[in-house]
Formats: sequence, C-alpha cells, structure tokens
Amino acid sequence: MDPIILDQFVKSNYRIFIRFAYKYVKDMDEAMDLVQDACIKIIEAKYDRLTLSLFYMVIRNLYINNFRRNRFIYSYNIEHIRKTSSDYVPNYEDKEFIQEILNKNNELSYYISGYKYDEIARIFKISLGALKSRIHKQREDIQCLMTEASIINK
Repeated sequence: MDPIILDQFVKSNYRIFIRFAYKYVKDMDEAMDLVQDACIKIIEAKYDRLTLSLFYMVIRNLYINNFRRNRFIYSYNIEHIRKTSSDYVPNYEDKEFIQEILNKNNELSYYISGYKYDEIARIFKISLGALKSRIHKQREDIQCLMTEASIINK
C-alpha cells in the first residue's frame, strides 16, 4: 500500500471515519486513536484496494478487540473473586494481595485481561497445551493462597 494514496484517502474521508469510530467509543480522542490504529493496521496488512468498507471493518474489529481486552479491567471487582457472605466488605489489603498475586503470574494476567489462549501462547512462545496447563496451575495456586489468607472460603 502506497502511503501517499492512503494519506489522500484518509484525508478525504477523515470526518466519515471519525464519526463511525465515535459511534463505538463515544469519545473524540478515542475515536481519533481508533482511526489512527486502523491506518496502521491497513499499512501493515498491505491491502491492494482502499474502500470505505475496509476501513469500517478494521475500525470495528479494532474496537471489538480492545473492548474484549479492556472489559475485564473496567469490571474487575473483588466480589467476583470472593463469593462468600453478602456482608463481606472488601478491604484494601485484600485488593493489594490479589493484585500482587496477579502481577507474579504473567500468563494468568493476560488471561484475566481478556486475551484468548492462542494469543497468549503466541506472546509467550509456548504451546497451547502448556499454556492451559500453566493457567490452570496458577489458578489453583492463587485459590490456595487466597484460602490461606482468608480471602475466600473453600
């Protein structure tokens, strides 16, 4: 893809792309970032033809992937981890303890963040089976540590 052609195409359709991206993210800065990321993806993928529908597809897919990865970050809540009595009030030490555990377990952190198994396996350059085994073991270890720390009841 010739960068000059892409630049001309984006400049002539920039407002259309921004409006389309804004429908998803509801923030002008995020919409501009999304359009910029779409341009980078299109350059990297080396598409032969530029069309509006190609940009729409790339923008939509980037939004979906980012949403999938970020939804766990925004909805992360200690109550999802501790399923005990309804009178439990999470304290700062519990949150700090859980965050410390997650920081030590890289594969599990990626998994909790919304990455798919095959994406994590590619990042760490390990087989899918090895990754699933590691995540399973890390989850068991965390559950034992949290039980010992009285954060959850078994």
